[in-house]
Amino acid sequence: MKKVLMILALVTSIAAVVGIGAKLDARFAKADVVSAVSERLDNKILRDRRDAIQERLWKLEDRHAEGFWADKGRAHDDIEELVAWMTSASRDQWRRLVADLEEVEAELERRAKEDDDD
Repeated sequence: MKKVLMILALVTSIAAVVGIGAKLDARFAKADVVSAVSERLDNKILRDRRDAIQERLWKLEDRHAEGFWADKGRAHDDIEELVAWMTSASRDQWRRLVADLEEVEAELERRAKEDDDD
């Protein structure tokens, strides 16, 4: 009888430990889930940054296009003509924005390629 009670106590203890372990495992996020969420967040931040840079470029171009129209009496033929007409400070800002945009787009393409390879 003592052996039966001892085996029953052992089985009950093992079941309790396994149950507690399973409960704890289900409670905390897995590393791969956290990694995937982190990667999605990083990509979203990059896309938002790209969109903000593009918006700033368009605003800069629109602001100077109005001045170009007032000065020349016509619309610019291409963006390079407009950039050449801009003040040096605006031209530098435009070039920095274009460089930033290209950098962000290259990073997004690199990440997309990594995702395709996985």
